[in-house]
Amino acid sequence: MTVHQTGLRQGAVVDQLDYVNFPLRSYRVEAETVIGKRAASGRQGCDSFTRFEIEGTSAATWGRSTFNAQVRAKSAGGEDLSGLGRYSYNLGGFHRLSGYRYNHLAGSHVLFGRLTMYQRLEEAPFFARDSFVGADTGMGPLYLGVTYAPRGESGLYLFLGRP
Repeated sequence: MTVHQTGLRQGAVVDQLDYVNFPLRSYRVEAETVIGKRAASGRQGCDSFTRFEIEGTSAATWGRSTFNAQVRAKSAGGEDLSGLGRYSYNLGGFHRLSGYRYNHLAGSHVLFGRLTMYQRLEEAPFFARDSFVGADTGMGPLYLGVTYAPRGESGLYLFLGRP
């Protein structure tokens, strides 16, 4: 099935983070709205759609410990794309509910929050649900992680790039 979308897209980004991959301080906010029409092969007529997405990140450092909070809120405006064999948003995989496999959870709405604490290797964190070691390399961030989720899956990740 082929889906054709036409619409108007508006977005804004405010980025004050000091580092892209492992920020130590400040914030970043990104928002986007899409309003348009969608036509699918095998179906008559066009359907209107509206999407709203906002994502925010804030980082603060105290001594050797950095806390990085991220919140995502996304909505496909109540539309159900499952009949088209698609979903608007997916979760699962490293840093997106790590205990579940990549894109394990799908739907038309997302409200997701994450709090990450990282510190230098000289001092190991005293608690963790997902543990990882990361480095900012010339090819992008590199992560080696161990994950677990109740009723999910345990996993081992070697990840190159931004999750």
